Amino acid sequence: MDHKYLLKDFKGIISLLEFYSKRGEYGIIDKIGLALSPQQVVDALYEALRIINVLESKKIIVRLRYKEGDLEREALVTCCDYGSEEDYPAGVKGIVVEVVHGDIEVGRRISCLECPERPSKEEIDLLYKYLSEDQEEGMRIVKSIATLALAG
Repeated sequence: MDHKYLLKDFKGIISLLEFYSKRGEYGIIDKIGLALSPQQVVDALYEALRIINVLESKKIIVRLRYKEGDLEREALVTCCDYGSEEDYPAGVKGIVVEVVHGDIEVGRRISCLECPERPSKEEIDLLYKYLSEDQEEGMRIVKSIATLALAG
């Protein structure tokens, strides 16, 4: 399967795994990319979704002020996780100017990891189809998905 089709057909799964890459948690991605059986892929995907469910229940929604070149801008962001710029160098960085939802103080400088796009039922069904009908091709697709997520 060509990478452009992977990006289209599995964008939610890739987004989910990219979140873990940005968070510096490569274990889930490795479990999927290095899986030896379809069941290991399914188990790792289940684990990834379960963890995101917990993080989304604790998300914050804030307006961040940040610099873009010489301009100051503001954006409303939904953070599934956040920390310092050192904690999450790949996050959206800025100063909290408004709290819409969650427990965080205005004025704090954060790096926000935005909640990932969730895989659709159709994506998961398509992946299961590949894994069950042609296991070798399915496992190749899974490795490619993990690689694309790491490349972010």
